[in-house]
Amino acid sequence: MKNLLNLLVVLLITAGSTTGQLFTMVPSGLQPLSNSHVAWGDYDNDGDLDIVLTGEPGSTIPATYIYQNNNGTFQETGAGLPGLSDGSASWGDYDQDGDLDLLLVGRNNNNVATSMILENDNGTFAPSGIDLPGIKNGEAEWGDFDNDGDLDILMAGTHEGLTFYTLIMRNDGNSQFSDLGEHFPGIQNASVAWVDYNNDGKLDVMIGGDSGGGMITRLYKQETGTFTEVDPEGFMGLSTGDIKWGDLDNDGDMDLLLAGVDMYLDGHIMLYRNDGNDQFTAFYSLQNPIAFTAVDLADYNNDGWLDIMVIGKIVGCGTTAATMLYRNETFMNFFEESTLIPGIKNGDVTWGDFNNDGATDLLFTGLDGFDAPKTLIYKNNGGSGIFSANTPPVMPDGLVAETSGTQASIRWNRATDAQTPSMGLSYNLYIGTASSSPDVVAPNADPLSGIRHLASIGNTCQDTSWTISGLLDGTYYWSVQAIDNGFMGSSFSPEKTFTVNAVGIHKIDGEHMIVISPNPAKTYIDVTIRDTRYGISRPGSSIRHPASRIEILNMMGTTITSISVSGSVSRIDVSTLASGLYMVRISNGDQVLVKRFMKE
Repeated sequence: MKNLLNLLVVLLITAGSTTGQLFTMVPSGLQPLSNSHVAWGDYDNDGDLDIVLTGEPGSTIPATYIYQNNNGTFQETGAGLPGLSDGSASWGDYDQDGDLDLLLVGRNNNNVATSMILENDNGTFAPSGIDLPGIKNGEAEWGDFDNDGDLDILMAGTHEGLTFYTLIMRNDGNSQFSDLGEHFPGIQNASVAWVDYNNDGKLDVMIGGDSGGGMITRLYKQETGTFTEVDPEGFMGLSTGDIKWGDLDNDGDMDLLLAGVDMYLDGHIMLYRNDGNDQFTAFYSLQNPIAFTAVDLADYNNDGWLDIMVIGKIVGCGTTAATMLYRNETFMNFFEESTLIPGIKNGDVTWGDFNNDGATDLLFTGLDGFDAPKTLIYKNNGGSGIFSANTPPVMPDGLVAETSGTQASIRWNRATDAQTPSMGLSYNLYIGTASSSPDVVAPNADPLSGIRHLASIGNTCQDTSWTISGLLDGTYYWSVQAIDNGFMGSSFSPEKTFTVNAVGIHKIDGEHMIVISPNPAKTYIDVTIRDTRYGISRPGSSIRHPASRIEILNMMGTTITSISVSGSVSRIDVSTLASGLYMVRISNGDQVLVKRFMKE
């Protein structure tokens, strides 16, 4: 009862200006929506966060809006996008072209469950034409579960009638997605989340919702492409709520914030501490009579600890809505903080620093306590002197890469930060086929400045190592940045390279097939190939074979010279090379051999 009275007092306070007020509403002109979802994302790569909104603008006709952030002023792009509600919107660079695309799910104007990817072409959005199973009353999220560099989709919700889906749609490249075929329980009124909760470098899955036979919340651990349920009785079954992961105690692993309603429609806000070894401890400190909730995590006051924002409906008070901020006073000790922000329900809330002042702001959408649709931005006044502005972390060091076959395993050292403890930092990786061109693993950040395009943790979670598979033969450029609990990124570390096949292939028994002379060399080398697979005949044979390619690479894997040959001996000029160790790489189709030589 005491909690209920406290909530009512908060709702009666207006959002007028007061000394020391934490948040101030910003006139934004955003379309008011209900049954809505919202997401920050810098889709035009200009260094500030733009907005996507989906929901119902005062009627049951769904709509989708994209607003461009022009130095803190928001302008609707007039994109004429397909309208959806009762679903979700998620930004991600699925085609690895350097800008954010948009994943939308929900019901359309004909109440048909719909899923689509809108492709970003220099700031203009159009349906990609990719065929995805339609869902509504649910959620879809991007994540690279198979570590091949492209984004896959986790989705759950109502398909049609009483058909419920929970699926992983694998990105097969060339705008093709296929159902992974994992047998997750189908759910409606669903929430989903990718997370590497056990820091093994592979994304795991959590789902929550109504299975038709009761409310469930399930965690599935990935074992290299297959998923096994973790402790079926370990988490309270909730629906029509939200799932958020974050390191609430800064110990280096992800904890769980879970919100929603149980089978009796009672509201719960649950915390689960990650104790390692697939064990979690439940906390009940945030229980309040709040239902149909949305939650988000960020460090709003730059003390290095993740705080919690909650919106929803107050149970037992008709249609009254609530907005609640819980300040993390270290190690998951939370204190309810007065924000003077009016209540919101049937919508969404998200943190993001839209004005780049070093303090995370708030974006709300949904119904207020009088059932009027709203979409509101509240600026965090901490950057005006209430507390110190956030500063970027120190960039990681110790970057190392090792290759084996078509895989590359890379690692780095933990970074440090003036606000977030080192163990609480996450990391963001890019890999590309050219310098500062992340076309293999997209970082959703500017590779030169480190400015983030998303208000989220990094793409490797809190891992300081990562393995990518399925790489083609060639040289790759990569780097990593640290992300703090206010979603500010460090600069990317000085770029490194690795080469698939060229480095390490010399371990294969076959160096006797290549002769390099002279070695060491001063002005030239003669490369002699002694094997039929590499383009020449065996002595006395009349059979000819396809041409081979000979490349000279430095020890970083960068190609310096490349020629096509078909004879038994090729002379290559090396007079311009600096003194040092080099590699001669000979390839024919999928056959590759490497041998080293010294340039004097």
